[in-house]
Amino acid sequence: TGSVEGQVRTLILRSESALHVGWTEQGSQSLADAQAALRGARLIDSNGLVLEALWRVGYAQIKGVSDKAGAEETIRTLCREAFRTGHLGSMRRAIRLIVVFGDLSGDEANCERAGRVELSAVEALARRGIARHDLEASVIANLGESLAYLGAFEEAVAVLRQGLQKQSEIEEPWLESNLAVAYAGLGRLGDAQAAAERALASSDVARSQWAFRLARRVLAGVLLEQGKPEGALAILNDQVLGSTPGEDGMTRVLLARAYAALDRGAEALTEAKLAVRHFEVAEERELLSAVLARAVALETLAGSAKHDLQRAGYLTEFKADVRRAGILREKTARLLSAGNRRESYLARNPDACLAKRLLERLPPPDATDEAARLGDSPA
Repeated sequence: TGSVEGQVRTLILRSESALHVGWTEQGSQSLADAQAALRGARLIDSNGLVLEALWRVGYAQIKGVSDKAGAEETIRTLCREAFRTGHLGSMRRAIRLIVVFGDLSGDEANCERAGRVELSAVEALARRGIARHDLEASVIANLGESLAYLGAFEEAVAVLRQGLQKQSEIEEPWLESNLAVAYAGLGRLGDAQAAAERALASSDVARSQWAFRLARRVLAGVLLEQGKPEGALAILNDQVLGSTPGEDGMTRVLLARAYAALDRGAEALTEAKLAVRHFEVAEERELLSAVLARAVALETLAGSAKHDLQRAGYLTEFKADVRRAGILREKTARLLSAGNRRESYLARNPDACLAKRLLERLPPPDATDEAARLGDSPA
């Protein structure tokens, strides 16, 4: 069983890596690896690996080979398995597939439908399970993560704090790292830093690598908000070492922000471009962060450019990224289909606010900017 599990994990990573190389050229190989991983996961009856493999199959079907019928069946299966196991993180992944599928089909209404589906799923589980106090810590961690993803940060804090009362050695860093995310979403940076540091202080590094990476990203983000880019760089550069494909996209975003804050524009642009490339095959929320990081890097380079032509080139790219960020901001807001959460996101989310500020600084597009305005496509 151990040997098969290792092979399944390798196939999942290979499937993900293939799409990051190029979903057109490598799509068929990515799908084949994901399907082989799914067969292996079912063979050893591993719920976690089955959910992970289904996620990779669905993405490869949509982004890699445009198999709409297959993708629809995979999404339904992933939803069923996620509900059966109580794994809200995988439910959220199914929602992401619905949104991506809708975007490729030209059906923007899918964003709002997906938001409503996830919201109802999360809240139904919250009402049923939290009221009876009968959820395992791992399910509470998934629930808190999904609530934070939806922008319901106060509810996420309440759920995760309850989960910590039921903690096990495995779940504690996961709960603490998601609690750090929720506190950061509320602007409670001191509490976010404390939760992230508690997650990092756990002794069970080997079994909690995902939680450790998340906690370190939150801690780096807090340091950036506190005007300490050097400290953020020290954490982030250490995290990049040893990361596996598909795990360092948000780390690249934060690196770009830190380099830009230190007026290291070229390094900021390099990291931001890597982040954008990573999230072109992901979802709007993270892609918004990456595009904004690239915009800030381009503005930093424009400010230090020695030649007018070079400065103009950076500013043209900057305008295109800002306008694209505006489009992504609106797409992301549509996912939060409950009105108060949508308005809260637009008013409080740092990326949403930054996109708004940058858009307000831009002059109305002229004819030469029209192509950039339409640039909501892979860069």
